[in-house]
Amino acid sequence: MVDIYDYLSRQQETIPSWLKNYKKGDKPFFETLLKSKMIYYPGAGTDGQPIKTFNKSHFAHLFFYVDYGISKEETLKELSQEEAFKGYQLIDVVDYKKKELVPYSWKQHYQLTECDKEELKRHFEFYKHPPFCILLMY
Repeated sequence: MVDIYDYLSRQQETIPSWLKNYKKGDKPFFETLLKSKMIYYPGAGTDGQPIKTFNKSHFAHLFFYVDYGISKEETLKELSQEEAFKGYQLIDVVDYKKKELVPYSWKQHYQLTECDKEELKRHFEFYKHPPFCILLMY
């Protein structure tokens, strides 16, 4: 049986030069980020396991956490606790807006039925938090 850390360590990424020179408060261009290994985690909540797994192996240093079932503040509070991430240094948290990620908007290629619209309405009533996308850099 292969150890996950051993497997990922064989594919580790050296810290990109832009990240080595990063200063808190900078906002990297999205195109720059796409040249680095990153973890995209929709519905992430406060699960820090990907950060522990991929950071320990140096496989990735960038983590996109996306959710709307929990608040961004709750997620950040949980993921920034020092005792939860001993040995990892949170360099910065960068907030990305929908318009930055999808500047030309989504195109809907089908027509929603009334049933679809009702289902979406029920779904979004359940999730009361505004959607967010944050980049965590370790």
